[in-house]
Amino acid sequence: MAAPQYTSWKDALQEGLKDYKNFRNAQAIKLERERIAYQKVMQERNKELANDFKNMTNFDPAATPNEYRPYFTQKLDAYRNMYVQASKEYAGDPRKSMYLNDINLKIASLKDIMDTAKQAKLDYIDRERTTRDDGKGGVITMPTTNSKANDSFTMQLDKLRVIGDFKIMDDKDGNPVAVFNAEQFPEETVANYAKKVDEDGNPIFNKQTGDLIIPIGKLYSEYIPFQTQTKRYKETMQKVHDEIIPKLAKERFDRSFVDDKVNSVINSLELTDEEKLSIAVDELGFETEEYAGGISFYKKDEKGTIVETIEDENDNGVYDELDKFIKDSFKIGVEETWNQFNGHYAKKDDVDDSGLTQTQKYNEEKATERGDMLIKKLEEGVQSFILSISPSTEFRDVNGVVTLLSSDDDGKVVEGQQYNTNTIEGREAFLNDFARAKYGSDAQFDLIQDYIGKTLRDTMVEETGPSVSTITPPHLRNKN
Repeated sequence: MAAPQYTSWKDALQEGLKDYKNFRNAQAIKLERERIAYQKVMQERNKELANDFKNMTNFDPAATPNEYRPYFTQKLDAYRNMYVQASKEYAGDPRKSMYLNDINLKIASLKDIMDTAKQAKLDYIDRERTTRDDGKGGVITMPTTNSKANDSFTMQLDKLRVIGDFKIMDDKDGNPVAVFNAEQFPEETVANYAKKVDEDGNPIFNKQTGDLIIPIGKLYSEYIPFQTQTKRYKETMQKVHDEIIPKLAKERFDRSFVDDKVNSVINSLELTDEEKLSIAVDELGFETEEYAGGISFYKKDEKGTIVETIEDENDNGVYDELDKFIKDSFKIGVEETWNQFNGHYAKKDDVDDSGLTQTQKYNEEKATERGDMLIKKLEEGVQSFILSISPSTEFRDVNGVVTLLSSDDDGKVVEGQQYNTNTIEGREAFLNDFARAKYGSDAQFDLIQDYIGKTLRDTMVEETGPSVSTITPPHLRNKN
């Protein structure tokens, strides 16, 4: 292509300036387009970053207790920086949400620690409470629920933990731990725990620093004071002393029957090891002493002399010996209550004109009352009787022939005892079995049984056919 011909240098310059201007305009347009594109990208990124921060777990260290605030502030700053870095570095990357979620979980773990700490303080207040509202505008004074079996270490740690007298820091692996100064504990306590280790095999008191170091995750779940666990023991004792013995004494049962009844109740009380420990210490006044591989119980007199001990006698732990001791002590305590009520009702055993004591008259009247109720209820029909006396019993009634039913392991119906209530013998057996189930097999049941048999023989007329038995209406019965 031939070069352009210019008539003068001015024309050539003018043409060159025109080309340069066109180039500059094209560059400006390009730069503007790039600027707009960049702004759009940055707007999208800022929008994405803003959305990321909306999804960041909210946590305010300023609202945390003093003992946690420095540590939580430091950790939250670090987590926020990690969050911003991950949000920018992985912008547009599908993996970003995974990284951000991982950081959110770290922040949430701080909230979990705080929530646990708040609940722990409420639990501490509840354990230490010595008064409660009686529901009538008054106040009831009561002991704390902490067992006397707790040692000084556990009780002191419980207090320090709640008032926040410890520091939070990361251990060598970056995990948060609570650090308690050993000077906060009595020297004797530190000495007793010097050789003890936690469940991970680590010394409870650090050998280098002497401090007590507890992972935050275990701070509010370990070394919690043992609570009194005497409720079932006390309830059983109250039942025996306030219900069973007075009732049996009133009904004038002999002592051997009373012992059998009481022993049955006591021996059926299956106590956990924790309950046995609490009963021995909180109710029976024993103290404990730990040794390699076990624990023993001892009791001191006013002078501090050990007067009684409970020790492991067969190398399988002391709790079987403790169980026997508790139940034997329970049975011994029955003696005084029995003597009190037996003596009281013995005074009422003077024979009246009928030749019966007041207690015997009471038992016979009670047997008559119960026998009449059972007979009358059966007169209303088998279904009415069973629903009233033993509603959970399954049965089949075909014209007065009653068959008790149950189910085997496969759910199949199994036939049990059968009664023909159309006959005196069958009706008597039916009534007696249900009376025994309802009232028990004691001396008063014998009176009920005798009354039912006599009444049926005096009043019942058997049908000879297969129809339902006929009960003679009261107004047609022999009045003689």
